[in-house]
Amino acid sequence: VLLPSDISLHTKLDGSGEDVKIIVDGQLAWDMQEQNFLEVAASDTFLRLIGSPKKGYFEILRNKLNWGGRTTPEIKPNYCSTTKE
Repeated sequence: VLLPSDISLHTKLDGSGEDVKIIVDGQLAWDMQEQNFLEVAASDTFLRLIGSPKKGYFEILRNKLNWGGRTTPEIKPNYCSTTKE
């Protein structure tokens, strides 16, 4: 969801909710109780983003969000070989 910086979102539980969790950037922030409310607004502090010279933005995002499913790296057997000379 993209909103202008002068817009804020406010929400609260409608009745008693059980086991309501607030998740921020994939990390559990807190359990929301009936008397709590949630406000999402622009920060006065700027966030400096950095990039990787080795990976593009969408590759990093795809890996972080697990888009396309997890891939298991190919495991190559480590055989010990003996040779006759």
